[in-house]
Amino acid sequence: MFFLISRRSVGYLGIVALGAFCFTSILLWPQPRVSRTKEDGSKQRPSAQGMTFDGTSAELKETIVVPTLDTPLPDSKSVVWCSSFVLAWNRLKHDITKGPVRLRNAEVVAERLNQAKESQADFAPGTTYAAAGSVRDGAMDRIRMSMARQFPHVSLPSCFQEDGHALVTYAYLQANVRYKHAFIDNDEAFVFTDATGKRSAVRSFGIRPEDTNKDANLVSFRGQVRILWEDRQQDQFAIDLCADSQPNQIVLAKVPRKATLAETYADLEAKTASLNSAKGNELHAEDSLLVPNQCWNLEHRFQELEGRDKLLLNPGLEGLWLDIAFQNVRFKIDREGAELASQSVIFFNNGGPRRYHFAKPFLIVMKKRDGKRPFFLMWVDNAELLTRM
Repeated sequence: MFFLISRRSVGYLGIVALGAFCFTSILLWPQPRVSRTKEDGSKQRPSAQGMTFDGTSAELKETIVVPTLDTPLPDSKSVVWCSSFVLAWNRLKHDITKGPVRLRNAEVVAERLNQAKESQADFAPGTTYAAAGSVRDGAMDRIRMSMARQFPHVSLPSCFQEDGHALVTYAYLQANVRYKHAFIDNDEAFVFTDATGKRSAVRSFGIRPEDTNKDANLVSFRGQVRILWEDRQQDQFAIDLCADSQPNQIVLAKVPRKATLAETYADLEAKTASLNSAKGNELHAEDSLLVPNQCWNLEHRFQELEGRDKLLLNPGLEGLWLDIAFQNVRFKIDREGAELASQSVIFFNNGGPRRYHFAKPFLIVMKKRDGKRPFFLMWVDNAELLTRM
């Protein structure tokens, strides 16, 4: 994310403009691979590389992007949140306004961002970058040089232009995750039922019902899974797809949605006692686990923060307005999933086969395993961003 502020001459509108831009990259992209051998010895076809979605949030009808975890959630919508916007706001708060950002006509959202607890400490070293400063003093050039050095594969988006702006604040993050043992692609259609009852055939990965007793010694793909919590009567559960992944972890939770992502996540933490816990139940040899595939690139403008009426009220910055508030999030999850280390586990018999199928709305959590806060949350309420069959 970056904010751009420009001082323009009286002959050119006679105003000072503040622009904002946020660039996020959450990467769960496995490197392209050739066909490999399944755990049962047969050939595994490569995961589909096609994008589920590649565009702006304005093109989506059933998905929204929120700036903070405490933003109220609408009904029957999938919700994406990534902390890169908060990281950029932090740089604005610490380096530009030297305190809480005061923004006229966007007071509620600005205060939520001011109060957000997320920081670069939530990430593994070397996976984030954030900076802010004056364009006149070369801040944009420093950002370009620093990004080229730290993340040479990343191209800054086209809206990263000086265009007469005066200040810039920018943040980038990435979290590459791969499972040690790849799961199995499900060749059959996986039916996802959204919150309204609509059914959609989507692609999925995991451990299929027909894979009963494969990896019975729990030394491979089945043995890396942990059941952090479950309520069998309600068919609710939380799954760590690989218990020893470092430095990050991915937890999927089929739990009730609350009023905000923050409340939903807090409820999940209360149920599991701790997402960081290495304790958890192993899958039984007859259990199955299926997760919908996703692969998307999403651009979003936080229009609730943009406009000439969104004036900064901080001393010395009066008259500046926030022009652009932009975020880009790339996300992918499939059978390659996350980079993990393997671990020996003790066989646990839960009394019969269970189906841990994420076939209804669920929560995706991505966080540093020993971190206090997540850096990516997604409530999957519908199939709009799921990979279709």
